[in-house]
Amino acid sequence: MSVTTFTRPGSQRQIQEILSSVLVLIQKLLDCFPSSYIEINAPLVVIKSTLDRIQRQHITVDFEMLNEKLSQAETLMDSILHRWQHSKDIEAEEEDNANPPDDFRQIPIFPTTHDLHLQLVQQPFLRSNKKQGGYNDVQHYLDVQFRLLREDFICPLREGIAEYLQSRGIGEKYKKLQDVRIYHDVHIVHPVCTSDGLAFRLQFDVSRLQRVRWQASKRLIFGSLVCLSKDNFETLLFATVDERNAGELQSGFITVKFQHYQENIRSIPPTDSFIMAETSAYFEAYRHVLQRMQEVTEEEFPFQKYIIRTEETVEPPRYLRGQQYDLTPLTRDVNQKAQEEERFQNWRQRLRPRLGLFKDIDSSEKVAKTKVTIEDIQSWPKPDVFHLDKSQLTALQTALTKEFAVIQGPPGTGKTYVGLKIVQALLHNKAIWERRREPSPLLVVCYTNHALDQFIEGIGKFHSDGIIRVGGRSSSAQMQKYLLKNVKAAKRRMMPREVLNMVHKTYDNLKQYKSKIEKTVYNIQLTEKGVIHERNFGNDIISDQHFERLQLAHIPDVKDGSLIVNWLGLGSFIYCHEDGRNPDHTVANEGLLPQMEEVPQAAQHNKNDQNAADDDTLDEEVIHVEEEAELLMAARMVDQNEDDELLKETETDPKTPVRLALDLESLTIVEETVDDSSPDNQTENVNDNQWQVAGMNNKKRKRLIERNLTMNDMMTKEEAAQIRDIWALDYKDRWRLYRYWVALYCNNLLKLIHHFEDQYEEEAQKLKEGREMEDLQVMKTASVIAMTTTGAAKYKTLLQEIKPIITIVEEAAEVLESHIVTSLTSGCQHLILIGDHKQLRPSPTVYRLAKGYNLEISLFERMINNRMRCDCLEWQHRMRPEIAHLMDHIYPELKNHESVENFDNIQGIASNIFFINHAYEERHQDDNMSHSNVFEAAYAVALCKYLIQQGYSPSQITILTAYTGQLFLIKKKMPRKFFDGVRVTAVDNFQGEENDIVILSLVRSNIEGKIGFVGIENRVCVSLSRAKKGLYILGNFDMFSKRGELWRKILHQMGNSVGPALELYCQNHPNSDHIKASKAEDFYNAPEGGCMQPCDYRLDCGHVCQRACHPYDRDHEEYNCTKPCPKKCPSGHQCRQYCYQNCGKCTVIVQKEMPICKHIERIPCFKNPRDQACRSPCDRILPCQHACSNVCSAECTTKCREIVKERKWACGHINTTECWQSPDKCYCPAHCNTLLECGHKCAGTCGSCTEGRLHIPCTKPCRRTLVCGHVCHDTCSRSCPPCQRMCQNRCLHSRCKKVCGELCTLCNERCDWLCDPGCDRYECTMTCHDPCSRPPCNKRCQYGIEKCHHRCIGLCGEDCPTKCRICNKKEVTEIFFGNEDDPNAKFIQLMDCSHIFEVKALDAWMQSSSSSDGDKDIQMKTCPRCKTPIRRSKRYRSIINSILRDIEQVKQLVRGSSDIIERMKVDLNCQLPDLRMAERIFARCIESQLENKNTEEEMACVQNQVTFVIKIHQLQRKIIDIERIFARCIESQLENKNTEEEMACVQNQVTFVIKIHQLQRKIIDIERVWNDDDNVDQYLNEEVVKLLAWIKKPRKRITEQECNDCNSEIFRLQYLYQYVRLLNTACYKPEAKVKVEQMIRTLRAYGPLTEEKDKGAKAGLNELSELLNIPEGLGITEEERVLIVKAMGLTRGHWFKCPNGHVYVIGDCGGATEESKCNVCKATIGGTGHRLRNDNRLASEMDGARHAAWSDQVNMENYVLDD
Repeated sequence: MSVTTFTRPGSQRQIQEILSSVLVLIQKLLDCFPSSYIEINAPLVVIKSTLDRIQRQHITVDFEMLNEKLSQAETLMDSILHRWQHSKDIEAEEEDNANPPDDFRQIPIFPTTHDLHLQLVQQPFLRSNKKQGGYNDVQHYLDVQFRLLREDFICPLREGIAEYLQSRGIGEKYKKLQDVRIYHDVHIVHPVCTSDGLAFRLQFDVSRLQRVRWQASKRLIFGSLVCLSKDNFETLLFATVDERNAGELQSGFITVKFQHYQENIRSIPPTDSFIMAETSAYFEAYRHVLQRMQEVTEEEFPFQKYIIRTEETVEPPRYLRGQQYDLTPLTRDVNQKAQEEERFQNWRQRLRPRLGLFKDIDSSEKVAKTKVTIEDIQSWPKPDVFHLDKSQLTALQTALTKEFAVIQGPPGTGKTYVGLKIVQALLHNKAIWERRREPSPLLVVCYTNHALDQFIEGIGKFHSDGIIRVGGRSSSAQMQKYLLKNVKAAKRRMMPREVLNMVHKTYDNLKQYKSKIEKTVYNIQLTEKGVIHERNFGNDIISDQHFERLQLAHIPDVKDGSLIVNWLGLGSFIYCHEDGRNPDHTVANEGLLPQMEEVPQAAQHNKNDQNAADDDTLDEEVIHVEEEAELLMAARMVDQNEDDELLKETETDPKTPVRLALDLESLTIVEETVDDSSPDNQTENVNDNQWQVAGMNNKKRKRLIERNLTMNDMMTKEEAAQIRDIWALDYKDRWRLYRYWVALYCNNLLKLIHHFEDQYEEEAQKLKEGREMEDLQVMKTASVIAMTTTGAAKYKTLLQEIKPIITIVEEAAEVLESHIVTSLTSGCQHLILIGDHKQLRPSPTVYRLAKGYNLEISLFERMINNRMRCDCLEWQHRMRPEIAHLMDHIYPELKNHESVENFDNIQGIASNIFFINHAYEERHQDDNMSHSNVFEAAYAVALCKYLIQQGYSPSQITILTAYTGQLFLIKKKMPRKFFDGVRVTAVDNFQGEENDIVILSLVRSNIEGKIGFVGIENRVCVSLSRAKKGLYILGNFDMFSKRGELWRKILHQMGNSVGPALELYCQNHPNSDHIKASKAEDFYNAPEGGCMQPCDYRLDCGHVCQRACHPYDRDHEEYNCTKPCPKKCPSGHQCRQYCYQNCGKCTVIVQKEMPICKHIERIPCFKNPRDQACRSPCDRILPCQHACSNVCSAECTTKCREIVKERKWACGHINTTECWQSPDKCYCPAHCNTLLECGHKCAGTCGSCTEGRLHIPCTKPCRRTLVCGHVCHDTCSRSCPPCQRMCQNRCLHSRCKKVCGELCTLCNERCDWLCDPGCDRYECTMTCHDPCSRPPCNKRCQYGIEKCHHRCIGLCGEDCPTKCRICNKKEVTEIFFGNEDDPNAKFIQLMDCSHIFEVKALDAWMQSSSSSDGDKDIQMKTCPRCKTPIRRSKRYRSIINSILRDIEQVKQLVRGSSDIIERMKVDLNCQLPDLRMAERIFARCIESQLENKNTEEEMACVQNQVTFVIKIHQLQRKIIDIERIFARCIESQLENKNTEEEMACVQNQVTFVIKIHQLQRKIIDIERVWNDDDNVDQYLNEEVVKLLAWIKKPRKRITEQECNDCNSEIFRLQYLYQYVRLLNTACYKPEAKVKVEQMIRTLRAYGPLTEEKDKGAKAGLNELSELLNIPEGLGITEEERVLIVKAMGLTRGHWFKCPNGHVYVIGDCGGATEESKCNVCKATIGGTGHRLRNDNRLASEMDGARHAAWSDQVNMENYVLDD
């Protein structure tokens, strides 16, 4: 019920009774429950306020009685408070006199387990910081300060961990904790090299932190202390955040530096999971200060009589004894620019000669006024001489004459200005206080970087040399020349040489160790960028059983692909079991398909990434706001270490990067190719153990990988060991197992660099010491050293070495006492504290310590409390009187300077100061424990916009908020384009600054009536004292007046300046209705800052301004008229631009005649037709009589695109092509479709196949099953290359790690097949790869099954089956072979697939042969059920080893004999001298190939290449460029040839080239002696060049088809050459000439050299031999030759010639296997290894063979290519 309702007499009596009863009740409560005085205080205040209101409203009650009862209650309250305070003082005195339990100097800086597990009954020993009075001694003082400061950072950690453990104990896993932040599933990933030593990269679970805005969050700020534990904080690891990147935090990565780096840190594997607790305390500052306090002795502690004993009388500095100070520089305003000082000095120099005696008199008088005896205060000039007021001069005098000075500067009184005057006086008179022998810089310390920069900038105006700003985080550009690192770089030459040498040497060593470490770390980082190939995982990572199961699924058509990619569901296939189901039998719910269901989670993850991207975009579009995280980072990061930047520039190129099976960046599956168009793939059904194509595009796949790679949820070692079939895992568990494998892999890599880590740490420490020596040398030369309190803590060692005599602390009231004391050195003789304890106090982390133990009391405030002299500045120069009037409750003696009396009123607003009252509730932000208020944010932005529209610059406006959570709300509403320049910041960050207009958002508004720290006097003081001309405050002032005494006084004082709406008025129409702005939307009534009336201003263009009334730009100098321009071009066209734009050129499209071609073109009006290109179609006719298709202005086309039908090519084909593709210029495009020898149709064209003579290789896939069981992925060929899949061979001891085509290394472990202890019959004594020396034992196993204790159904010496005949009867007795249900049946379980079989039937199965013709079948035996190859079985070891030996022999045959390969290398080396003479490049290529060829076929290929090149090079003048290209091509090929077949390919190419060049030389001889009108010789040469280019194409092998085509073409050209050669001879016989010309036409006709053409060519040569009397080559008649060949009965290719041309025959397979002597001439004939000697040749004239019967690919020497 409201007081205003009590107007009737009855109501008045009722209120009197209520108030009286309440007051009586309060007295009774205080009598019975004195401790309730805290709760009762608020009701008493309300009753007192109610009585005041009743009295003002003239309500009739008995005021005398009520006031008497109120007085009694207040008296009782005061007595209780007095007793409580007295008892508290007694307790404090007793506590203060208590002896500490231990010596604080022995207490560890870091928390111990005992510190973190103290119970409430075991509170740490603490004593209060004394507000008044002194300490017993230095030991007492340091003990108090040390314990309080240490508890300030330990207490949040202790209480937070206790709360976390308690919440876990009662099942509250996600309870919000107040004191710490908890991070789950934290893993130590890898080391990170920094100049300070090794840091470590951590990964943590971010799934619970999706709402965190890492850019603004105070989480994991640089320097924050984190505590890691994996046993509920029984054992602890401490670290500090070393590097923070918001983007990496979004993915869960942070870099920390462990304190006291030890062996146990690096021995922690990445699989270990920790819980991490973070406290926001900046540990580095605590650490340095605590260490310094432990080091300080009583002898070196300065100012003990003031700090310890709190004496009130302050003496002058020791260096000051009757000295005179020259204060002349102080007579000028320190804020004037240095340029003005220079101009003044120049003016004085020019006038000096003219002033004479008068000038000297004036000068001496001035010196007399400004040179004073510093301790004689009466001799000082008046304040205006120094541009100071009286209180400022008094403060200056105290600062210069007292060794311990305290100066208080209320808001706007110019304490920084006075501080600069003090520094100017001290620096100008430096000779008085500086040591004579050693220079002593003046030390300036500030709490914030911003205040320090402002102070140093002020010093720089009158003293620019010798300033060193310690700390690289300065935001001021002017500070760059003062930064320590820049000064050090400029003075590096002045450093002692031994220091520089030591630093350089150490730095070089550091880079070397960093390179070695980061080569390994790079491979670890790659694990975050994609899926690792299983080849990188050894036996210690993937167990043999898991690897077996991984390889069990045979992926079709995947060349050298990764099984892990497909196992994770990211490849092109999904594996199915033998029953046709997916391995995840509940595939609809748990299998790989759930990846589609989990896409929303992935989408959420991407949404978070998108939110982060949106934040980045937002940052670019809106104004910059100083986030709290940004400010904390700037304050904490004292220096940007120069060595860190240099180390980052060092790039590391790992020699052996890890192989990624799937790269996230490119999203390509490495070497994985699938022929989806294959009919086999399209018609394949899902049968036993097959693969199904999985439909997943790259976008979905990338989302899954990104999410799963950033997660750190992995299996434990125990979980992984229990898994038998990894294909049976669901999607989530597959990734968990994969991450476990990756963690083991990373751990193995980390073990490789442990040694380098120790060396790196040692060198980093040396470098740190060297840099400190450099810093010391530079800082000793400074005149001013400036640093923040954090910097002073970090550089405490250097300060103790330098020992500054004078220390000035700006913002001293905001700094913890211990921070100031530890920055003082034993050499300090003069301390000046400047600040204001009524503004901002120190901010301890623990509120209980701040209030209960007075930790928030600074040294500045404590000195004032102890009645030390404090000079308080009295005149404020900032705020207009209305605003300054608000300070009366805090500074009752504060006066206004005359300069603030005449400030202009704020335009557009009826009041210069106004409090907008509202009741809109706040919102709480969980992450940063802050608050925000949507109403206030919107209103503040709208008001700011309105003020800018009044003509104020954005830089004149500041928006302050009491809570950082409000900053982001405001930021989002302020586009940079309009608001750029407006500063938006928190109140605490605006200390010491000012602006013309301040808009303050107090934020707090809630039902509970909590106002938080907004009610603290210090923050209220800062909030209300920042504005100079206008102050507008938003808040729930009804709530503030009830909860805050100071706010109640201020609001009472404000009177009518408090209300729900701010009154706005129009500057242009002041008499119009004013706007009452109670919410942000009300500002819409002034859209342009004026009113809703139109502007109606007539512009210079004659148009009227279209805007609504606007107070800005009244003369419309910046207004752009947007009406259409009324001007016209000379042709009469209307201008299309806006009125404010330049008309420019007329762009109206008109028709104009082109002057040359007379075409009519549509072009812009302003263009001249002579300068315009005609775009009409060209009228010209091409030489082919078709019309040109280009435009008129372009050159006519050289390739006519008209379609010409049915043109005939020389090959006889008729084609329809474009006109330019004429038969005389282009190859025939008709399809070849020739049936190749492999049975497939040729896929080439007539032109690409050289008119059907040289076909392209067959492109059909091979798909034959290799001896290893894999499918050949190569193209169709006679022989398949060695398999490149991973070898699946393994035994009980190990598995083969090579590719399938390589020879396996034999296992030499001893065979462990022996009978059970109860049998003792057989034991194998052989090695694992040999046949076993014992027979199988058929006795029954004597053991029982572990689970059910029934008897084992297995055999002696074999692994016991996992099934029981009784428990698993149905499975065991299932009929498969037929004897399974026999009660005496014994069973054996295969280790490879776990299937169980009756032993006798399986014995028969293993001993049987699958070949129907009785030949031995070289193939691994497979499981009768699932067809898994049987590789691990003790009982069948001999059979398995026998098959493996056969397979190895086949591999050996495929790869070739090593002896033959070596012999081929020797032969090739013998040919190299001739080859170098012909082809130097090609010779070097061949030499490099000889080192890499490992098979016989590869060597044969190289040898054939060499043979060709040697014989052809002298004739290659016309195509020398082609040869060079071919040589480079061969060189690149040989680097990758590893098999005999590939070597044979290269050798065959060389051989063919040499033979073709031999033929070309003969053609050149013809050209020299004969000129043919038909250009037959030219045609012949062109065909040879074509053939040469064809054979030089890069290829892995020369197929049988290619060999036959090439051989046929060479024979055709040989015949053609012979007929051309006979043409000169035949010209004397007409019938012979006719025959020659006829045969030339036949050989030039389309198509290859068929058998019919071959016979015709031979017959023609024989006929011409008779006509022209040319002798035959064999020396026997044709009849004799036929009879001899028939008698031998051999197939073609068995006849050969010795070097002298004598014919002999090789039987059997036709391959040369031995050497002999010719019966005629005794020359060596034959060969070895199925390879003919180089000087022997095939005798094709005997049986017409084109190649030898053996190995047409391996031995190209078998071909007859000579005439």
